[in-house]
Order: sequence, then structure tokens, then C-alpha cells
Amino acid sequence: MIVDSQHELGPGVSLVIGDEALVDVGEADKVHDVIGHLKPHRPGRDIMVLHHPGPESDSVVAQADRLMWMNGRCGAPELIANGRSDDGAESVVIRVPAMAISAASPQQPVGPETLAQLLGESLRLIHSIPVDDCIFESMPEAWMSIASSNVAADSLDSAADGPYASEEPARLLEILNELLEASVSDRGQPVFIHGHATLGHTWLAPDGSVSFTGWQRAGLGDRHHDLAVAASSLTNAFGPAVVPPLLESYGFDQIDLRSLDMHQLLVYLAGAAR
Repeated sequence: MIVDSQHELGPGVSLVIGDEALVDVGEADKVHDVIGHLKPHRPGRDIMVLHHPGPESDSVVAQADRLMWMNGRCGAPELIANGRSDDGAESVVIRVPAMAISAASPQQPVGPETLAQLLGESLRLIHSIPVDDCIFESMPEAWMSIASSNVAADSLDSAADGPYASEEPARLLEILNELLEASVSDRGQPVFIHGHATLGHTWLAPDGSVSFTGWQRAGLGDRHHDLAVAASSLTNAFGPAVVPPLLESYGFDQIDLRSLDMHQLLVYLAGAAR
């Protein structure tokens, strides 16, 4: 898909892009993620445009807010510009290496195990960001609200894997409620999480650096949420054998397996790994 930047993007974004057409290079599921990942048609510019056609484009605004707070730290691209078009479409320009490739692309340059290790290392760095002045939240209760809405709307595509595979979504929601209530007193200190660290939101540069998009639900939360999203996304692409390298590179000493199992169920019901 090619977007005419002069007509479909806001003036602030067009000022950066100029009159150049943009090509959608995203590999995300367009059914569940309507934000376009656009790059200039001509190669060589270290920028990407995140574009939502509107009018319900709050996710782009939320992403810009978090990128502004992060200011380029730990996998968060630098925010260059943002703007709104006359028809309400929202766009942001971020700095991403020109040759960066989506980790969901068949052309991505590393093997599954190396990719899993990169994800684990990158998530550990994100979770180490100081949070004293963080105003954003991504706690389990917020994701539980999304899960409840999904179950009520009957919008889940398939049964969960593992020990709950034969259970209906409504029963899974009951189980998850019980697990969350039992875990309240055992939760560790919240960390800053990405919230949606799928392969489609992971960008690999030739120098080995990793950049993430999809920050709209980032904030204070449980580290196991990000690990559950990454594990589910990797499993969907390559099978479960790539999950151990993810967890090992993150650090087993930081992982509670019961919490990880609970968050895998939460991530499934909330659709966070799509």
C-alpha cells in the first residue's frame, strides 16, 4: 500500500516527509492492528511513520505520549513529529534505521533462537527503565477489562493452548479472575512494560539494534505480561521450542513461572499477542 503523504497525513508530518510517497512495511495482522507502519518509498531515510486512518486514532496519540516520555530510551524510537489530517487521521514520525526489518517478516535476518534471545535482552532493558516519574499504567486489571470485553463480544479466534485448551472462554475468564485475586499479595514491584511486544512490533537493524513500535499500552505493569506476549508471538511463528531461549536471555532469576502461566492466559484472553 502506498500513502500519499500530502493528502492523508497531517501538516506537521508532511513537513518532515515532504512530497514523497510512503509504503506500508508492517507485518502486523491488519484485522487486529490497523496502525500502518510506513517508510519513504525511496530508501535511505532513517524514519518511519505510524499512521491510523481515523477517526478512532487514540492509539497513535497514546503511542506518541509514551514515546515522548521515554525520549528514545531502551528500544523506544525517537519521536520526531506528529500531526492530524483534516479527516482526523493521526500520524507520528519516529526515527528507525532505514534498513530495519520487521521481526514478523520472512526476510528478517536472524534465526528463531537468536530472535528470541534478542527479544529477551531487549525486554529486560525496557523493564529496567526508572519509573519514578511514570504516569502511565499497564496493570493486569486494565488488561482484564479488555479480556472481559473480548469474552463478552465472543471475539476470541481459537482455544487457548496448554492445560486450559478444552475450556470455554467464559470459564477461562473465571479461572483468570481466581488466579489474579490469589496473586495480589505475591506481586512484585511494577516495572515499565511495553505491553504489546509482538514480532510485528519488533524491528531489527543491520547493526543488531532492536526498535519497537506498538507502545500505546505501555506503562507500569508486571514484567510477565511482556514475556507472555513475546512467548506467544514466537510460538505462533516458530513453535514452543524458541521460548526457553527467550526466558534464558531475559534471566530465569527474574521470572516466576506461575505468574508467567497466569499472564499467558491473560494475554490470550486480551488478544495482546495478535
